[in-house]
Amino acid sequence: MIVVNAGTNDTFAGSGTDAYLPDEAAFKSAYRAFLTRLRTLHPRAHIVCTLGSMTDGHKQLEQNGTTTSVHVGDWLTELVAERQQQGDARVYRHVMAVQNPNVDGVGEDWHPSAATHQKMAEALTWFIRDVVRP
Repeated sequence: MIVVNAGTNDTFAGSGTDAYLPDEAAFKSAYRAFLTRLRTLHPRAHIVCTLGSMTDGHKQLEQNGTTTSVHVGDWLTELVAERQQQGDARVYRHVMAVQNPNVDGVGEDWHPSAATHQKMAEALTWFIRDVVRP
């Protein structure tokens, strides 16, 4: 079992810079290559792709009256579907609930609190039990 929790920093990085919105083609190319490498190294592993609870992957930029947005979470869903269509039945997309600071608080610099980590662990455990290994 391999759980890939990658993409959160792509959503949060670059605030106030030209790189504020991640490039979809570059992100997908790198993630696709990473999944291919994992599959090569671990041909029988179940691979679960997720984002942590800090974001659902949506990022929006408003400049000069124009709104541009991307959704890294949707990109992960598309990449998993792509692999599945290519015959890789052991890759999955898990959607992690976004943290609720009003209920669970936050850790350092808005990272998940211990309560949120517990919720993430429980959600992933049930996903593995119910979807990956029915």
